[in-house]
Amino acid sequence: MPNSSNKCNDQSDLNAGGNDLNEYALSCYMRYMEGDESGLEEIVRVFSRPLLLFINGYVNNISIAEDIVSEAFLRLIIKRRRFKGAALFKTYLFSVGRNLAIDYLRRSAKNKTVPLVEDSPADIEELEAQALADEQKRKVHSALLKLNELYREVLYLSFFEGFTNEQIAKVLNKSKKQVENLLYRAKQSLKSILEREGITL
Repeated sequence: MPNSSNKCNDQSDLNAGGNDLNEYALSCYMRYMEGDESGLEEIVRVFSRPLLLFINGYVNNISIAEDIVSEAFLRLIIKRRRFKGAALFKTYLFSVGRNLAIDYLRRSAKNKTVPLVEDSPADIEELEAQALADEQKRKVHSALLKLNELYREVLYLSFFEGFTNEQIAKVLNKSKKQVENLLYRAKQSLKSILEREGITL
């Protein structure tokens, strides 16, 4: 029977974002681990959209990305891991999503799979508009799409998700030093694109 005293932190934490949001999600996961299914529902609500955007950066198809997001949450249910901190929880979830996306791309390349349903620009624009809360992030996100995949990944995790270099290293399976170098080069490339297009932040 769930312990009614172990509730998710107040939802006002979500407005603060960053660490508060991560702590809120972890508290919900702890509640789920104790048998309260509504804790998992809150985790899905908090992380499904940013995880969907992240995965769609790999597969470039919202429908397929949605399936992969569902599978990522399913892995969370099946493995039922214990986490010692909110950062570890979020890092694990995004690592699972990335690995599933890469597995899908490998299978697609091998089988030459072509998606039957293509995303309409309206679907993608609506998703991005909901996820990117302010004008500055919309500008940067537009420029990010013009970077190579690795630069896009590392900047997305750093800028949009607030991952530390250590967390990014775990998600991308790279060393902290490699991530630092990638971030530096990615920021330089992004800066060049923004300046070329006359975008000021």
